[in-house]
Order: sequence, then structure tokens, then C-alpha cells
Amino acid sequence: MAGAGSFPKSTGDTIYLADYNAIQSLIASVKTTYYGVSCTSGQLAGNPTIDHTTLNNVLSDIDSCITHQTGSGSGLSTVSAGGSISHTTYNNLYTTAQTALTNKNNVYSSTQLAQVANAATSNHPGSGWNSSLTHTVQVDFASADAANYFFQTGGYLYATASSSGGTGSPKDNNWASLISTIGNRTYSLANWNAGGNVTIATLYGTSVYSANFWRFSVNKTSSSQVVMTMFFDDAAGGNPNYDEYVYLNITSAVGYYKSVNAITGTYPSGFTNTSTI
Repeated sequence: MAGAGSFPKSTGDTIYLADYNAIQSLIASVKTTYYGVSCTSGQLAGNPTIDHTTLNNVLSDIDSCITHQTGSGSGLSTVSAGGSISHTTYNNLYTTAQTALTNKNNVYSSTQLAQVANAATSNHPGSGWNSSLTHTVQVDFASADAANYFFQTGGYLYATASSSGGTGSPKDNNWASLISTIGNRTYSLANWNAGGNVTIATLYGTSVYSANFWRFSVNKTSSSQVVMTMFFDDAAGGNPNYDEYVYLNITSAVGYYKSVNAITGTYPSGFTNTSTI
């Protein structure tokens, strides 16, 4: 026989207030503590009546988390007024809440993330350069909790770049080829949890221009701030020496995606663009 707050329940077991609270506490540890979203349900005390509404509120919280993680709800049926609330109902709620906790870092798909329009961009006109370009962006979150919720609900930061124009010279073509391989380089929950300064990617040119490189690094400077840097170097630190000029138009951008489906994460409060590109 399972005691108060213990599962699974069997036929004939007493259902205690502690059993309901155990389920609610479990899903609250995901939805509220980890995702930063208020629960519809709440803890109970005293000698309350646990009816269909009470249990359906818990199910609603479970479903929102499962939907965020898988794209659809738990599949559990709501409890009808006057319906039977059996040990199976409690077992299913508890087991599914445990599943939500186990899979708390899952996000259904990238289609549930919306690119935020106000990315920090920088443009370097093709007037000729043969040294290095730097695009640095400071991302500030409203608080340490806001930063954690952003990453824990599936949000991430990204850097990308593109080029156009140029003279068609081997130097320009090499840089255009290098930049075309950048795509979206991302800084996500694993990077955030690791902390410190991390290099997300380093790409090199080819052939005689292998000294050319692009690097994306992110420094977690506090519990609510990161500084992202894109670095375009025309001679890998000057060895070999800077030589032919580059006449490409280069545009770089740093921005973020946030989770927008069942759970809406708090997102960065602003970008400070200190570009020198």
C-alpha cells in the first residue's frame, strides 16, 4: 500500500492530500521554477475538496509543459464533474508530470521559435580593407532569472553574416566563400550553463588565403549578461602580412530566438551594439 505522497497507487489505496500536492509540486518545478511561468494549479492545505476542477488545473499545467516539449499535450483525459477519480487518474498525472520534469530541456522544434526582428546589425561597405573587422554586441537580460528562463525554455542567441558585391578577385571570392559557410551560429543553454568565454566557431579560408578567418565567441560576463563578438581577420593575426584589399560588402547580425509556443520565455531586455565592422 502506497503511503501519503507515494506512487504508484493501487486499487483500495487511500488518496491523500499529500498525493495531490506531490503531483502539483512536481509540475510546478518544471513550469514555474524552471520555465518561469505561473501555474494554474497550486498547493492545498487543510481539509479541502479535491474535485474535477482542481485536478484539471494540474492537468492543464502538465499539458502546457508536454506541449512545449513534444508539440502536443499529454493525451490524458480531463475529469468530468461527477465523474470517477480513481487511483489510475492520480498515477497518470504523477507519471506524466515526471516525464515533463525528465524532458524539461526538450523543445518541440525550431518552428516553435520566433526570430526577433530587432537584431543588432552592422555593415561594412566595400571600400577596401586589409586588416580586421570586429562586431561586438552586449546582450542584457532583465535579471539572472530572466536569463535562465530564456535559455531553459529553448531560447538562444545567434550570429550570422553575409556578403555581396566585390571585384571578383581571388581575395574577394575567398572571403565570400568563407562567409557563405557561416549560416546561423548559436549560443544556447549548454553554452550558458558552461559559463565563461567560449568560442562557438572558427572558420578559415582556403588555399593561399587560409590565413583569413572568421570567429564567433561569447563571454558570459555576469548572471544576466553576455558579450558576443564576431571577428573577421584578413591575415590571421598578421601572419602572413596583410596584403590584397577586400572589396566585399559585409553585413553581420547578432540576435536571438525565443520560445513562443506553450511556454513563452522571458527574453533579452536589449542589445548594445559596439561594432567596429
